[in-house]
Amino acid sequence: MTPTPSLTPRARSLMLASLLLAPPLCPRWASAADAAAPAAATPAASAASAASEANAKDVPRSNRGDYVGDCFLIKNDVPGLAKNEGTRHWLVTEQDSRDPNDPVLTLIPASDWGHSWVETTLQRALPILGCTPKTSHSTPARVHASDFNRHGAIRRGFVYGMLTTPYKYFPGSKRFQAGAPVGPYLGWRIGQSGVGGAFVTAITLGAVEGDTVKADPTDATKQVITGHTTLMALSAAAGLIFDITRNPSKSPIKVGLLAGQDWVNSADNVKYDHNRKTWVAIQIGFDFTDY
Repeated sequence: MTPTPSLTPRARSLMLASLLLAPPLCPRWASAADAAAPAAATPAASAASAASEANAKDVPRSNRGDYVGDCFLIKNDVPGLAKNEGTRHWLVTEQDSRDPNDPVLTLIPASDWGHSWVETTLQRALPILGCTPKTSHSTPARVHASDFNRHGAIRRGFVYGMLTTPYKYFPGSKRFQAGAPVGPYLGWRIGQSGVGGAFVTAITLGAVEGDTVKADPTDATKQVITGHTTLMALSAAAGLIFDITRNPSKSPIKVGLLAGQDWVNSADNVKYDHNRKTWVAIQIGFDFTDY
């Protein structure tokens, strides 16, 4: 058996130096993989970008709700509306909600008041007059609802929903009253995207606290309070509701100020101190036309 030759100290040093200075195999493979990674990641990045863009398109760009019957007052040029129509008012006749985030509205020109100061005054006092379709033939236009928001168009139309007045203040007696009457309201909207208002009338039904009494000729009021009872009150009110939103994908918050009166059936043995007395209240509402 031939003995294995031994290496000299100089040869061992040269071999060790060559092993240390030569690039290792594993890092070389890792380097090649790293070089190929950007090319392999490009399609994935493109797909992610496309998905992000698709999701962005799905973000609602106008308040959800019903637009048919509403009238838009145009103050700036809106794409899709012919400039030669000579009108600022457009009436919504149809609504395509296949994309609920941004419905497509079909509009026709409406009567454009304001040719004289009398007509202008009437239009401002009664905005509904600006939503009468023109008698002349015209081609309907189709416009995305978001375009009206984007160009600051004023939206007018009927609104309806439910509201409650959790706190009432009676100026005559300078007293607050808590409760939760609930009832429907109907009104006329005027405003634009982000902030607007509606003049409404409402009827609510709720429970109020009354007194049980009995006749007493010796008392100055001819009655003596014997206890307390719960009475049902019918309330009628009118006022202004504001709809406020910072995000067009969300339905606006409905808050407002109402003034009204309560009606309670009269009886000999019960009384309600605030019967037919005027109150003012802050209301919280839910608008069915925005959902």
